[in-house]
Amino acid sequence: MVLDNIILIVKNPNTKAPTEKERALLVQKYEAVKSVIALIPEDLKLFVYQFLALIDTYTVLDDVEHYQTTRLTLPIRKAARAMGEHLVRKKIISDPMDIFFARLEALEKCVRTGKGWSDLKKSIETEKKNYRKNAKRIPAWDLNQQAEVSQTNAGNGDVLTGLAGSAGIAEGKVYLIHSTEDFAAFPKNTILVARTTNPAWTPLFYNAKALITESGGPLSHGAVTAREMKLPAVMSVRNVMKILKNGKKVRVDGHTGKVYLLKK
Repeated sequence: MVLDNIILIVKNPNTKAPTEKERALLVQKYEAVKSVIALIPEDLKLFVYQFLALIDTYTVLDDVEHYQTTRLTLPIRKAARAMGEHLVRKKIISDPMDIFFARLEALEKCVRTGKGWSDLKKSIETEKKNYRKNAKRIPAWDLNQQAEVSQTNAGNGDVLTGLAGSAGIAEGKVYLIHSTEDFAAFPKNTILVARTTNPAWTPLFYNAKALITESGGPLSHGAVTAREMKLPAVMSVRNVMKILKNGKKVRVDGHTGKVYLLKK
């Protein structure tokens, strides 16, 4: 993922010096706060100013928290792999990373008593099989319903309806990103289509013309990032990952939350 992000950044070099860009953002933020405060009654100005300051603080902390938790992944995975290598030597699993399919309580029992290894092996094989099977499933739109997801979308055949995420209108060809493995292949100036996004996906936005997601709303990562980068975005478009194919031309209307399917 790191190498893919570096490739995306190289393809879209920053034309402004970091200090110049940071100063411009500070000026923009100051002007925005000033314009909001000017609209507030005098007795509420201090409260609103403090509230905006808290928003600013916790928006930054969200990214910091994501970084601090993510950076722990590497040592934790190394430790888990070491346990996996031990199970390979015991011929319980063939791949050290299959340790992630072990149930903690079953693993603890085997380590504590020295028994139950065959049951652990069967459990890991079953969990891995179920994982591969369910990884191919499309999540239900309503988690309370067990039925398979319908391929319909609220709208007519040429219009897909979702939620407005970021204002603006853009036309272009779509490209579906299913996972980080698709990052390097994402073409510049295309419309990014994904089930959802997170901060690790942000470099894709620099090459995107607009954003469409199958989940999320106006406060999701994708919508917030799209607004910051002035990209039109429509969120929560039901079954969009099944309806659209790479190269399909659409019009994204971030004002109304609609995606129009274009003929050519």
